[in-house]
Amino acid sequence: MKKILILALILLLGCAPAMAGCGSSQDTPPSKEAKKYPEIAFENDTYKYDFGKIERGKAVSHTFKFRNTGRVPLVILDVAVSCGCTTSQYTKEPVLPGRYGEVTITFDGEGFGRFTKSATLTLNTRKGREVLYITGEIKN
Repeated sequence: MKKILILALILLLGCAPAMAGCGSSQDTPPSKEAKKYPEIAFENDTYKYDFGKIERGKAVSHTFKFRNTGRVPLVILDVAVSCGCTTSQYTKEPVLPGRYGEVTITFDGEGFGRFTKSATLTLNTRKGREVLYITGEIKN
């Protein structure tokens, strides 16, 4: 019994790197595979927002709106911002197919000159992540 379990484990581990899975059909149409994942589409296909010139010390925010264009619920698992001067708020509950959600990125306005900040979304989509950017220039 122990040998059978070890053999089964070796077979499973041997199939993992191939990412195709043992015993799975290579003939599976992409449309059936796509049904397993939600799809995210940002309003106007915008992944970047430019604030232009802002006053030093004045916090600015932008809300990125998106729609789940897939066939299963979309979940934002995490949003990681690029530095401590940037925060995020986002739709925490699953976004059903056809419904909308939001990600708001806030920059504290400290510093000097041009800035570019990012927010990396970890999602349950096929790709698994999206990166949003905010840019601008702090006036002296």
